[in-house]
Amino acid sequence: MGVHYTPGPLAKLVAQRVIRHAEFPATGPLRVLDPACGDGALLRSLVDELPYDWTGNSEVWGVEADPVAAAQARSRLERSRHADVHVIHGDFLASVAEEGRQGQLWKSE
Repeated sequence: MGVHYTPGPLAKLVAQRVIRHAEFPATGPLRVLDPACGDGALLRSLVDELPYDWTGNSEVWGVEADPVAAAQARSRLERSRHADVHVIHGDFLASVAEEGRQGQLWKSE
């Protein structure tokens, strides 16, 4: 499938830079989406890099076509501090291409 997972050191570097430039919402949750999350390394790093003084809600969404990798991502993210984690097994592009489906991505069902 041409799979290349994000190595741990690169995931940490990207997460640090994203968090440094992120605008945290004054109200509502901070939402992070990885449309091809693989084994969840980048999402895990992003959650780990959230500031300790962040008191708002965070939602982490990962979508992954490979069922084994999706299960690995769920396992890696299950004990996330500051984040409600959702890992979906499926094809992100196919799911958002369906009419009306994209707006429903953030709903918990």
